[in-house]
Amino acid sequence: MNITLNPRACDQLRAIKKELTMSEQEIVHIAIQRLYNEIFLKLEPDDGPLSEEDLKAIQAKADEYIKGPVVFEQFMFKMPD
Repeated sequence: MNITLNPRACDQLRAIKKELTMSEQEIVHIAIQRLYNEIFLKLEPDDGPLSEEDLKAIQAKADEYIKGPVVFEQFMFKMPD
């Protein structure tokens, strides 16, 4: 796809390119992704923190599925023995 930018857009693109030290293509990709997210990704409003009652209900449900202590490793990838 070939597009032609007006002089103002060209100036803005050059300024962003200089400030972020990115290629024009990378900048355009980010701009398109942000516009896409703004238009199509609708997030439901957050009703704020959970109540103590909600937290207890969630913990009770989790306890039904998780038996015993949960052990977390301190590293992202386990190295072979």
